[in-house]
Amino acid sequence: MTVPSFVRNVVRTCMRIGTEDRVCIFTWRHTLDLAETFALECQRSGAKTHLEIETDEFYYQAVLDLPIKYLRETNPFSLALLDVATANIFMVHLKE
Repeated sequence: MTVPSFVRNVVRTCMRIGTEDRVCIFTWRHTLDLAETFALECQRSGAKTHLEIETDEFYYQAVLDLPIKYLRETNPFSLALLDVATANIFMVHLKE
């Protein structure tokens, strides 16, 4: 996989990811290739990475089917990841 120069610049120059970092990358199916590119570049910089994917189907079914009280509750897994991470990269969910 070739690394676009903007990914390398974001990881190495803007975020200054290094060996002490733990990077969480949150993505959607349609941005998975880009998320993988970011994850590999972070690993090339010595960081540990966690890649988490959300799908449209899962998101919309949860919103449509789950009781509102469950949707309002904070996800303890997400909070735990934020406690461990030194950096987060969120892929934006864009629909045309």
